[in-house]
Amino acid sequence: MWNCYLRLDQQLPRTNNSSEGWHRALQHSARSHPTIYESIKDLKMEQHATSIMAEQLQAGLMKLRRRVK
Repeated sequence: MWNCYLRLDQQLPRTNNSSEGWHRALQHSARSHPTIYESIKDLKMEQHATSIMAEQLQAGLMKLRRRVK
């Protein structure tokens, strides 16, 4: 049985929905059956976009969007 008490104690999410969402977005932006070089290029573009977003968040230029239930 999986215990999530430690994750709750550290105020971490109990699920991996964020990583599943990232994977789905990456799948939609990438091509079907890419070569290794195309995959590397896609990952570099994703890393660059993430770096820019992190810098904007840190500078206060952008706010994280939260879904309202």
